[in-house]
Amino acid sequence: MGMSLEEIIDKIVSKTNLSKAEIEELIKNKTEELGGFVTEEGAANIVATELGIDLFQDKEFEEIKFSIEDISLGMTNVSVTGRVTRIYSPRTFEREGQKGAVVDLVIADLTGEIPLVLWDEHVRYVTENEIKKGDIVKVVSGYVKEGLDKKLQLNLGRRGRIIINPPDVNKKDFPELKEIYHSIFDLKPGMRDIDVVGVVQTIYDLNVYEKQDGTEGKVFSLFLKDKSGTCRTVFWDNQADEFFSSIKPEIILKIEGGYTREGLRGETEIHIGRRARVTINPEGKFDLPEVEEKKLTKINELKPDIFEVDVIGRVIDLRETKEFTTEDGRKGKVASIFIKDETGEIRVSLWDEKTKIADQVKLEDIVLIHAGYTREGPYGLDLHVGRRGQIVINPSDIDTSNIPSLEPIFSKLEDLEPDQFDVNIEGRVTEIYEAREFSRENGSTGKVMNAVVVDETGAVRMVAWDERVEELKEAERGHILRILHGYTKTGREELELHLGRRSKIEIVITDESFPPIEELPNDIEIPRISSLSVISENQTIGVRGTILEIYERKPLYKACPNCYRKAIGEEDTWNCPIHGEITPISHMIFSVILDDGTKSIRANILGKAAEQLLGVSAEEAYALIEQNDVEEAPLRKKSSELVGKEIIAIGKVFRSNYTGDLELSITKIEEEIDPVKEAEMIIHELKDKELGD
Repeated sequence: MGMSLEEIIDKIVSKTNLSKAEIEELIKNKTEELGGFVTEEGAANIVATELGIDLFQDKEFEEIKFSIEDISLGMTNVSVTGRVTRIYSPRTFEREGQKGAVVDLVIADLTGEIPLVLWDEHVRYVTENEIKKGDIVKVVSGYVKEGLDKKLQLNLGRRGRIIINPPDVNKKDFPELKEIYHSIFDLKPGMRDIDVVGVVQTIYDLNVYEKQDGTEGKVFSLFLKDKSGTCRTVFWDNQADEFFSSIKPEIILKIEGGYTREGLRGETEIHIGRRARVTINPEGKFDLPEVEEKKLTKINELKPDIFEVDVIGRVIDLRETKEFTTEDGRKGKVASIFIKDETGEIRVSLWDEKTKIADQVKLEDIVLIHAGYTREGPYGLDLHVGRRGQIVINPSDIDTSNIPSLEPIFSKLEDLEPDQFDVNIEGRVTEIYEAREFSRENGSTGKVMNAVVVDETGAVRMVAWDERVEELKEAERGHILRILHGYTKTGREELELHLGRRSKIEIVITDESFPPIEELPNDIEIPRISSLSVISENQTIGVRGTILEIYERKPLYKACPNCYRKAIGEEDTWNCPIHGEITPISHMIFSVILDDGTKSIRANILGKAAEQLLGVSAEEAYALIEQNDVEEAPLRKKSSELVGKEIIAIGKVFRSNYTGDLELSITKIEEEIDPVKEAEMIIHELKDKELGD
């Protein structure tokens, strides 16, 4: 049996000049100091030790000394001496309503090694740094149990004691401590008890998650670098709580007792669980690299499937947060912002918890995105910010003078291209149409209104939505409009300029600097016939040519009924990036090879033009596919009639992202050659040539 509290107090009284009341006060203070993790007897033992009193000096007991190789399951009253080769992180717990503490060590002698588990009051030897790796410890009155891994472990409880670097032992009789650290390059998934030293590069946000048992967990990650490489390092739960606020970039971390896993992209990660021990800026010298300042990537340098990318830009547009449900029933949220730097613009998708940032950020803010990743979206390259990403709003430590402001830069109408954001134009109204209302899938109503504006370079159909409709109603034919923050898309037959939530309409009734309406085009004019051998990117042209070949692919896709963008989803749930949840329609597109005698080109025929050429509506084409169970059925039905057919096609020239070749996006077809129209186009072309000469 161990000594009772009264026996310990009496022993201290007999060895000191302190009264019993004074000793009881010391024990009470020690219990409070250790946060209730020790019993009163344990606290009394610690007080006696601090006063230099050996409670067991006069007590006779049988001490059985062992070598580690002689230890077996069930032994008690075991005394063994060994060198400390590993120290794990202390842990706390509750036991029958009482707080407890435990820490694992490993000790070794010349015959072997064994885990040593210190309980409750003995844990302070580690927390107060009294026991260090390499120390010789003598364990007195330990007991042997089987651990969770079914291996033997030596335990030291309330009855036992430990002597650090006892004077009666020769350190040379114990194995020498060799601290060997793993290089990051040599790490593989599935390794345990790894020791690594590295310098912190980048730290990511602390995230809270729900465990399988319903309790709350915490996690954060950082990148650790040594001279051999860089590795993502993940801190879990109590370790995350303890170290998130104290770890900063460029500090040195010593990790003992970590383990490795395979990451989401097949890379090796270090994980810091409850037993691992982490030391910030440890003593000693380590051959580590200097932290290099991470380079910010320009928007025009981004490519698909890049991870851990850092980008900075100015917010030019904000979109509302959308909720969705995945196939496995998980609910999620996504919000979009659009940013630009001096090289370009990009959509940034914020997922789940990161959608809160969309409520904090404002137009014209500068945002610094850490650890984003890129994906090719339905309408081009997107930048994503997920769980591991971070966004800093208006960073103060980065020079942002080269990021353009939102001072409007006005474009000429002839320079507009599909899918542009933050478009500013000036033009005179030549046509204006009645506003109309429509119903959205969610039951809400919206408004839309069309107009045509022109400048000295061309004309464009303008589509105003909701609040912008009321502004456009104030305009009249002949008024000059200054349009800010519009966006372009391909409509049914031609390029359109759309005015959404962020757009602005300024009406200028008179402006002498702007050409009078008589000198401007009356409407959106038909482009002249061009030779395919001399076309260039971004031209809107007319081509008279012969269809040489039809690409037999499914000529339909699910599209938004408002803007004809490709709908995202399946079965009953479909979304448009612009209009949210929708009921999609079938929209037609197919490709041909068109030859005008000077050159051949791939032409993509869209929407009504595709329906016109195939002689079927999108709904009829869908029925043909279902009836024949062949995706190419609408094309095969007309293929023999179309190959060899001469048409006039009107569309825009663009460069394919896949082949790099010029292609045509055709929105209007003239199957029957109208000699009057053709003559007008030829005369127009001859006049241009005369002016050029």
